[in-house]
Amino acid sequence: MRGRNEEPSAAVVSELLATRACFGLTDEDERSLERLAEEVAPLAHVVLAQAYGRTARAEAGPPARGLEPRELQELRAAHERYVRSLGGATARPEYIRDAMRAGEALDRAGLDPGLYAAAHASLLRVLTEYLARVTDPGRTPVVTAALARVHAFEAHAVLRGYCAGREERLARTVDVLAAERRRVVDAARRDSLTAVDVRPFALRSLERERTRSIRFGHPFSVLFVDVDRFKLINDAHGHDAGDEVLRHVARIMRTAVRPQDTIGRYGGDEFVVGLVQADAQTAARIAERIRRRVAQERIPARGGSARVTVSIGTASLTRARESLSELVRAADAALYEAKSAGRNHVVAASAPPREPPPLEARA
Repeated sequence: MRGRNEEPSAAVVSELLATRACFGLTDEDERSLERLAEEVAPLAHVVLAQAYGRTARAEAGPPARGLEPRELQELRAAHERYVRSLGGATARPEYIRDAMRAGEALDRAGLDPGLYAAAHASLLRVLTEYLARVTDPGRTPVVTAALARVHAFEAHAVLRGYCAGREERLARTVDVLAAERRRVVDAARRDSLTAVDVRPFALRSLERERTRSIRFGHPFSVLFVDVDRFKLINDAHGHDAGDEVLRHVARIMRTAVRPQDTIGRYGGDEFVVGLVQADAQTAARIAERIRRRVAQERIPARGGSARVTVSIGTASLTRARESLSELVRAADAALYEAKSAGRNHVVAASAPPREPPPLEARA
């Protein structure tokens, strides 16, 4: 995106040069006006003041109302360059850039482009009256027609710059709002303690991946992870240590799964993990990796450190177990089995019984 002090892009300049012919401008127009520019140039500031004065009276206020001093200077300088050359350089990229910069100054100041158009129209009247006095009467219609064409192209280039400035400013606003929205959504989505998804967001992600897996025939598995004897950790080492245990387990899970997988805090010390394109064997392998890493590390706690373990239940998508609630219940039941087996275990949910075939198939 172009910054405030950067030049208009070459593509936009080329686009405006290409539209020059649409205004009926010819090289002869510019040559005839260029010859007259030498007479107008010494009086450029007078002509400009007269034109702006007319606009001020018509609008009950200066046409540059709202412009900062630097921007006002930029806008008037662009108009003065135009008056001094009478548009004699419209085929040059530098001319286009000058006109566009004037338009961008209008946008930065929040100025209604209608006020600029009024000043520009006043300027055309003043220049036309002046040229009628200094031009040979036989050439006056030709010269004034050429001036009108150049003047219209000048206004087009300035307003194109105004629109470009407005588009840039709106794009920046959209970027800021999008970043703020991402920040708000992320704050609502993330558990403040463990930085994993909160339960509603986690379940929504699991449902989305489950639906996609069924549609494309991919495997999908769910893990239920529970910290063993978490209440005893809190009682023995304090709640700060308990919080650190939950953060630690969440960090290990993030390193053990892939970016496309989902981790959510399901309850106090329970986590749910969704594994994309993971069958039962892959789910068991990842679950064992998590269990082993947690068991191998000790968590800093009051008076020393604490050894922590987790129990994990796994369940995989099957034709007989397709809904998310069935998957979660199966993983939860497997977790209960892991606890009953002495904790610090991984247990896979048993395959649900197959429905009996229809009577027609048994006949």
